[in-house]
Amino acid sequence: MEVKNIKQKVTVNVAPKDGFEALMETTKHAEFTGINAEIDGVIGGAFSLYD
Repeated sequence: MEVKNIKQKVTVNVAPKDGFEALMETTKHAEFTGINAEIDGVIGGAFSLYD
């Protein structure tokens, strides 16, 4: 089976701080994506998405 790469680019019109928080804070990530998330927002912290 041949493996193909899919690349996608999305532009979100938000301040950098808001975008970072939407990816690194559990509650904001869930609001942004609509999925459950558990994120320890420190360097090397654990995370769980799409459960």
